[in-house]
Amino acid sequence: MTIQTSRLQRLLVVVSVMFGLAVNACAGALPSRGLAQFNSGDYFGAVRSLTQECARNPSDTGLRLSLAVALLQVKDFERARAALDRVIQMAPGAEIVRTLRASAVSSQDNSAKRTASNPGAPRYTFAPADGSIAALTLAAMAHPDSAAVANLLGDAYQMAPNTAKAEEWYSKATALAPAWSKPRIGLALALLDTEPARAASLLEQVLTSEPSNAQARLWLGDAYAALGRREEAIAAYRLADKDLQTRSDALVRLGTILLRKDRLSEAEQIFQDALRDDPSNPAAQAGTAQVLALQKKPDRALQAMEQAQTASQTASPQRQSAVLSNLAIVAANKGDYGEGERYFEAAIRIDPDRQSIYRQMAEMYRQAGTLDQNNRLRENWLKSRPNDTRSLRYLVEGYELSGNTVEEIRVLQVLIESLAAKDRSSLRSVKTRLAGLYWGDGQKHEAFQTWLSAVDTGYPTWTVAIAQSILALDGAAPYVEEHLISLRSSREACHLSFAISMRQGHFDAALKALDDVISRDPENSTLYGQKSFLLRSMGRPEEADDLERAHMPAKVKDESGLSK
Repeated sequence: MTIQTSRLQRLLVVVSVMFGLAVNACAGALPSRGLAQFNSGDYFGAVRSLTQECARNPSDTGLRLSLAVALLQVKDFERARAALDRVIQMAPGAEIVRTLRASAVSSQDNSAKRTASNPGAPRYTFAPADGSIAALTLAAMAHPDSAAVANLLGDAYQMAPNTAKAEEWYSKATALAPAWSKPRIGLALALLDTEPARAASLLEQVLTSEPSNAQARLWLGDAYAALGRREEAIAAYRLADKDLQTRSDALVRLGTILLRKDRLSEAEQIFQDALRDDPSNPAAQAGTAQVLALQKKPDRALQAMEQAQTASQTASPQRQSAVLSNLAIVAANKGDYGEGERYFEAAIRIDPDRQSIYRQMAEMYRQAGTLDQNNRLRENWLKSRPNDTRSLRYLVEGYELSGNTVEEIRVLQVLIESLAAKDRSSLRSVKTRLAGLYWGDGQKHEAFQTWLSAVDTGYPTWTVAIAQSILALDGAAPYVEEHLISLRSSREACHLSFAISMRQGHFDAALKALDDVISRDPENSTLYGQKSFLLRSMGRPEEADDLERAHMPAKVKDESGLSK
């Protein structure tokens, strides 16, 4: 796509004023020897060359970011921090750079502790992407050959969250630097919730060339766990716990799996091992509390959970919310329902869109014998505040636990209308749930239309997950496939057909449907990633490799979709 130069210049001027970046790069940067060395895997050479290039171009954010990433690759954390500090001065709005700096500090601390008996686990701070995308896009437009900047843009979009755009930039980074594992790992993390099978495949590819990459091994365990492959997850975690930097996190995950398998004594020992490595690990403390609660030791469980809450105060909001929810469950199991309610309300204030909190809260009310009473209280509240999404989210769970499907469907319909007006990010999961209820209630046509609507909201990143929910319902997949035939002109219908066929192992049909989608949406990186995974599943890895080389995105776009 071509645009008028004046329009591009205006865009660059606006972004440069906002983020303090140099505009002189818009005319096109000279070829960088350092970037070429980085892309070829010569990180030490890249550090030498990029250091000289940054000295000649002190205001060039893209070169300095690339230098910082190269320094991280050679584990020169102190110089990486200095380079990132300079970038933060130049682009104070790029929060992702602050996150990268925090990671560098953590890596430096852990590197110094590797020979100690009590190393701390890495801490990851998830900063908002606001500002980062605009700032990094300008750097990427100035240096379209920088795999480092492209990867950081993938990180920023992942945190936005915008999985489709994240995949585009991770693919760009992989195309520039095929041997660099970071973009594949970043993409795998972005896909863990939506396509864990593809995430596992990406991490397996990384580990083929880097078998000692403990962090990739840890996340591979997460992908296996999401797929229900628990024994393989356990094996991955046991390998990851042999590296000091991932040991504590691996032990927590291993203990969680053992806890779910009711192997309480083993889980307790694993959590204690994690706490010996990292005494302030809130997840290990929360796991210990859950074991104690199941062992009918409520006082000790509450004490452990309160310690977890204190430790989680510097963690991500999601972690804080999870700890508060667990505190509520422990309090409820002790019979203190008022305290449990206060903890649940605190968790909801931090993370109001996490549906599992409302479910746990409704289960507490049922345990206390007050479920119907609380359902009525929420309905009365809604009379004066009909679009209160928190009350609507609670009532979805309250009516399900009370067995009132009619009211659950009604509340979901209202919730969808409310979310469509102010928060579309949650629509896909709510629509998928409503479709399942329609199917169970015999309203097949309504279920089919709602699934299509969910795909429309979640295309292309959530289609596979939606297909999995359809396959979990007796008789739903054949009905949906039959009715999709007449809608093959629809991109979303073809994509759902692909996802259902792929999950059933009907690979030839899946490939045909996916090719139909690609013909309608040829610049979508996610579709090529899905096709590559499908080809690998069909035993055609060479074709998958050829596809990745041929269809990695070549253009650099700004956040408004304008190409350079």
